[in-house]
Amino acid sequence: MIVIKDSDFEMVQVKTSPFFNLSILTPINEGKENERFEMKLFGYGMTFEQCIREVVNLKLSRIDKTITVSEYIKLYAEEVNKIERLVQTIDKKEEEND
Repeated sequence: MIVIKDSDFEMVQVKTSPFFNLSILTPINEGKENERFEMKLFGYGMTFEQCIREVVNLKLSRIDKTITVSEYIKLYAEEVNKIERLVQTIDKKEEEND
């Protein structure tokens, strides 16, 4: 089973299928004294590509400013590249362990 983790998301492969369950780091009791962050299940049985799209869209939704379409596309591509590098790192570690 494959698990892909980053600081604010986690993708867990569904047994031996090509699908993943996606969890997103979510604030609990936001703004209160006992505020904390937990991984909350966001979606079941998603393809790898669907997970990546959702993670990138969620990250970009945290931007609090007005941007152009071209700026959004540039930011989107940068986030996708970060995730691709994460996956490549995981692949290299797995190859080293084989």
